[in-house]
Amino acid sequence: MQASIGATDRVWIRTSGLFLLPYLSCHVPRAHQWMQSPELQELTCSEPLTLEEEYENQQGWWTEEKKMLILCPHDQNRRPISTEEDAIIDSLTSACGDVSLVMLSDDDAEKGNPKLLRSAELDVMITDPLQRRQGHAQQGLAAIMKYAYEHLGVRRFVAKILDHNQASLALFRRLGFEEFNRVEVFHEVHMHYCAEEPSRLHSPGSDYVLAPLHRLAPPSD
Repeated sequence: MQASIGATDRVWIRTSGLFLLPYLSCHVPRAHQWMQSPELQELTCSEPLTLEEEYENQQGWWTEEKKMLILCPHDQNRRPISTEEDAIIDSLTSACGDVSLVMLSDDDAEKGNPKLLRSAELDVMITDPLQRRQGHAQQGLAAIMKYAYEHLGVRRFVAKILDHNQASLALFRRLGFEEFNRVEVFHEVHMHYCAEEPSRLHSPGSDYVLAPLHRLAPPSD
């Protein structure tokens, strides 16, 4: 039996260039600040939330069916990070975006999926303009895809992208995604990646290590 998506509650993922941490309550103020940006609201088709609403939203990312992970770039100039406590402390200032994974129901996954592969929808956002075009989005996506393949049994990944977002369209194409549908009324391009063979997931940044996450809040001073 495959592990539920809730398994990511207990781990943080470390790649060669990133830490990926579960979206914890200590990250909410920073995430709330991110989403005050009109640009990000447009790209994510989101409405601004109050801080209280964002805390409620964060709790919604701790279900069995979906998970958000905060992206934190490594910086050799900062103190070394070897424990989950170090990673959480560092993420409060270094977080530059997030990647999310949402399991799709059979009905949602059916279109473009004749083999009825276990499917999940991906999304990624780099919020800091200075951290864009650094490979963080591609590495974060590659790592979560490989994790989902190996631990959650996902064999098909779906992305829904605004048709004018050329940077995101190019990003997913680099990862091997192909267009399978368009929804003109929403200006969306739907792309997918079928990974029936693990060798197809050897993308830059896809190698990772897992560590247990025992603390669910930042340590006190």
